Amino acid sequence: MVSITRKRIKRQRHSRQVSERLAAYVLAAIGSVFFTYVAVMTMVSGSSSSKTESTNIRLRSSKDHPDLHVSDEQNAESFNAIALDILQTLDCLKLLNQTTTSVGASNSILYDEENANAAAQQRRLEAVDDLLQPVVKEDHVREINPLRDNNDKNNNNNQQNKEHQQYNQGNIESPDMAMDDMAARDWHSGDAYNYDVTPTAAHLFCMAALAGSHEDETDPFAIPTYWTSAIHCPVVEKTGSKTNNSQLQLSLLKLWSQARGDMTPGVLLKTLQLANEHVRALQDKYLNIWAPSGDEGLEYMTSVLNDPTKSADDGGIRGLGHNLGPGKLFVDVGSCLGLTSMAVQIMYPGTKIVSIEAASPNWLLQQINWKCNAAELVGASSTNANESETAASTAKDEPTIILAGVGPETGGMAKLMWRPQATTSTRSWTPASERKDSDVELLVKLLPWHSILTEAEIQHATIDVMNVDCQGCEYNLIPAMKPDEYNSIATVLGGVHWGYMPENKLPSSKRAATTHERLCKHENFARTVKECCAFPDLAVVSSVPGEVLVQDSKAWPPKASTVKDVAGSLCDDFDKWAEENHLYTIKSDFNWFRVSSMADL
Repeated sequence: MVSITRKRIKRQRHSRQVSERLAAYVLAAIGSVFFTYVAVMTMVSGSSSSKTESTNIRLRSSKDHPDLHVSDEQNAESFNAIALDILQTLDCLKLLNQTTTSVGASNSILYDEENANAAAQQRRLEAVDDLLQPVVKEDHVREINPLRDNNDKNNNNNQQNKEHQQYNQGNIESPDMAMDDMAARDWHSGDAYNYDVTPTAAHLFCMAALAGSHEDETDPFAIPTYWTSAIHCPVVEKTGSKTNNSQLQLSLLKLWSQARGDMTPGVLLKTLQLANEHVRALQDKYLNIWAPSGDEGLEYMTSVLNDPTKSADDGGIRGLGHNLGPGKLFVDVGSCLGLTSMAVQIMYPGTKIVSIEAASPNWLLQQINWKCNAAELVGASSTNANESETAASTAKDEPTIILAGVGPETGGMAKLMWRPQATTSTRSWTPASERKDSDVELLVKLLPWHSILTEAEIQHATIDVMNVDCQGCEYNLIPAMKPDEYNSIATVLGGVHWGYMPENKLPSSKRAATTHERLCKHENFARTVKECCAFPDLAVVSSVPGEVLVQDSKAWPPKASTVKDVAGSLCDDFDKWAEENHLYTIKSDFNWFRVSSMADL
């Protein structure tokens, strides 16, 4: 029995060895075929890449997990990863196909003027609620319905249809005429659509993640043509029937990557869901501005910047031809959505612009606004230049946009209240009685002024014009500057906020005096700012370099104009105002640096 068992064992071992040899031969054959295939495809890819200048994004669909494949660029796989993150984070396939399933292929459905606003608003609220639900607890973002009781005062459909018709016919004359595409008209063709979902910035980034990947509209991963008409930002380029990848698309992918690192998920998603595209006139340009619906800050800024009577001495930016232009530097502190710097670019082309914004939602929307309007603002277009020339021109003329709050020399942190219904009122001293459910509290890192200059690479440059409109940060910025550094700035624009701030959020009176005295030597402050009346004999300099303001008298030599001369009746009741607003009685900076976004009344 033992010998028989051994023979059987040997026979089994022999059979196993034969099987192992056979498997090895098969694997070797498969490997040979695979490496041959890889070598051939590498050669084909290498030959085709020399003919392709732009990144070509392709998406191979699977049921549960889209797999992006990017070729022809050294860093293509990084774009692949960013695009995939957008698709997953925003659930783009569901988001972009929401509307097409109900609208279908017909673009001729009439727009329901009576009910569309309420329906679209309710759907946007529900979309925000659904999207924020997974991250509310993580980011301490309140679950809110920010637009429930907010009617967009610009969304008068009858007037809007009239404005669209006038615009398409070229009959609009007033620079203040504001058109809002919230009525869902295709401004390219004038066709009316039944938009079940108002386009948001989330749709824009989804388009950036998918643009150029598919031509077949039946593919579930292709961008529905519906959205390419609904969104005016030219993220999708068309050459005949082919969709191309654009520098704008790649720029938006890079912006997404930066925003993911600098913003919490809850704040990022909320910003994208609340931001819509609005057509606004700015000087002689019509721009597509991304902002929350009903944003009073957008309307205020476009009104001021378009007002032909608002010179630099009266709160505007007109009359700065001697100060700005090629070789000049404009620094905008508290730049919000970027409208002031855009107006500077339009009126004084060639100016180098550095834009500083502390609130991450405003920073993100400003970045989108500059990127989506680059052709209008910097004059670069892929239709009259090749791709590399367009990219170089855009990179040269676009501003440097810094996400940072201006702090003391020691740095620090602050809490700011971002207000979607008033984006220009982001601040650390919002009165508790003014807080709305849509407001979002942000924790902001404060950087010393000189660190911000270094990040912007202008630490050794001379600033020609500085705009300071940052809801109180002037009390950090101005005292931090050395006297000769501040005096080298020819023109300072902006505002002072002492009179608006509650007592328990005021900086010390000493800090205020330093800030006010420096600012009030500039003509536009002396004319309009009540705080300047504390320095009636302070000499005032003109906004025009080399120009000297003198008193209107026959005395010789003429005397320099003072705050008292420039302010006029502004200072009549100053003593009473100063007492009511505690101008001289705040002893400490403690409340000013207290980490709180609200002032308790």
